[in-house]
Amino acid sequence: MRSVLTAVQLLWVNLIMDTFAALALATDPPTEKILNRPPQGKKAPLITTNMWKMIIGQAIFQLAVTFTLYFAGPQIFPSYSDIELRTVVFNTFVWMQIFNEFNNRRLDNRFNIFEGLHRNQFFIVINILMVGLQVAIIFVGGRVFSVNPSGLNGPQWAVSIVLALLCMPWAVVVRLFPDAWFARIARIVGGPVAVAYRAVGRFFSRVGRLFKKNKKTADEEATGSEQQGEPEQMSQRTNSDPVESPVVVVSDTDGSNNNNNNKNITTAPEIMVEDPEGRKGN
Repeated sequence: MRSVLTAVQLLWVNLIMDTFAALALATDPPTEKILNRPPQGKKAPLITTNMWKMIIGQAIFQLAVTFTLYFAGPQIFPSYSDIELRTVVFNTFVWMQIFNEFNNRRLDNRFNIFEGLHRNQFFIVINILMVGLQVAIIFVGGRVFSVNPSGLNGPQWAVSIVLALLCMPWAVVVRLFPDAWFARIARIVGGPVAVAYRAVGRFFSRVGRLFKKNKKTADEEATGSEQQGEPEQMSQRTNSDPVESPVVVVSDTDGSNNNNNNKNITTAPEIMVEDPEGRKGN
């Protein structure tokens, strides 16, 4: 039992799904038909029922294809070596993400996923870039991406692309499934899951607060012990090493107070500092 995808392969898949696909879909300009959609209330969920239906439907399809290739691949394709089969699994999974990106251009139950595609040049360029990089990875990324060093042959490429391309007709089937039926099934199946999720979340939040409280108490005790130690050190220092402050003496330079005859003459006083150790400074 090994991981279906390696760490580097997962990084590449995340880069496709979270960066390239996000940029491609975010730059898709709206059409005039968007005005036909009813407005959404401020309490409306961010992920609609239709979106949940597509997410779960595509997840079921991709998991079924990936696990079938991974576990039943040696029986279905006995001529493939282990590294070739793992490369086919990785290549198929990446191409499913690329084709599913076209399915996600529509958030409704309509079938024309290519509507207005020619108006979004960013979408076209990003997809060409992803396809080119994936082909390059299969042929020259053997050691880094743990794929077959010699790449894939024609039939293996056909298996990868055809299986991945099936996510488009599967999206049509998902869109044909009524939203009301899906919402009803989601409430029945997802209700216990949501209850269990909230219970587990409360348990771990309480455990986290307990650990934070114990850590805060330990920090306060450590801070209190440090503050108690500082006065003792200061008192010991005061008793052992008494410090005498210097004496400042201010005297007039001519030895007299304000002289009535020399009112217009101002003489700066002389300041002398007497050090307790017997030294003087001007």
